[in-house]
Amino acid sequence: MQTRTWRDSLAKTQYVMDSVLLIGFILVCIPKVTGIWAHEWLSLLFIIPLIIHLLLHWDWMVALPKNFIHRQSNKDRFNAIWDALFYLVMLMATVSGFLVSEALLPQLGLPVDILPVWSKLHHDLVIWLCQCLAYTLLCIGLG
Repeated sequence: MQTRTWRDSLAKTQYVMDSVLLIGFILVCIPKVTGIWAHEWLSLLFIIPLIIHLLLHWDWMVALPKNFIHRQSNKDRFNAIWDALFYLVMLMATVSGFLVSEALLPQLGLPVDILPVWSKLHHDLVIWLCQCLAYTLLCIGLG
């Protein structure tokens, strides 16, 4: 009988959180289906599993800079850069989304003057994120 370690449980937890993130991301990316109100509130709630995801992968993120040049393959370096870029674009999409809030911030009593540049940036970033996610899932599926 094989002994289970805490790392086995961590791997399962990471898998579940990644699945929750994927489902949440898909829901957040389709405001025409969910409606603006749900889109904005789901986007706010999406921050919670995203933070949990980052905490679950904290060891990897801390070790990454030390191992980036000397101890990683080119594939791992590419994946690290891809992950960082994806995270930064997601962060920019989230911030720009709050700057074009039609429901969330006004409901909280915070009036927002929506500038067209933020709407365009938010829309373009979300399209890019969806395309990148589709590419990533395709690469994972193809092994």
